[in-house]
Amino acid sequence: MPSPQASSTEPAPMRKHTRFELCDAHASWQADGRTRLAEMFCEGGPGHGRSCTPHPCRIWPGSDLFAPTATDDVAADWVRCWAVNQ
Repeated sequence: MPSPQASSTEPAPMRKHTRFELCDAHASWQADGRTRLAEMFCEGGPGHGRSCTPHPCRIWPGSDLFAPTATDDVAADWVRCWAVNQ
């Protein structure tokens, strides 16, 4: 009988829905919808305006908007690389 615990070589299960946590400076993006939020995160963030404050925006990749290769670390790098956060 197989063990009820997942082996350490199995990938972590993906969440069903991508979650977004927006900083105060970018909270208005929520009105644009989930698909547009995903595009903004991976396409370089805002082209101008304030940097993330008081904490960086955060995205937890999930299976509805991202490929399994878009990990939490990859998404954190997107936010760090936004021009407004440089």
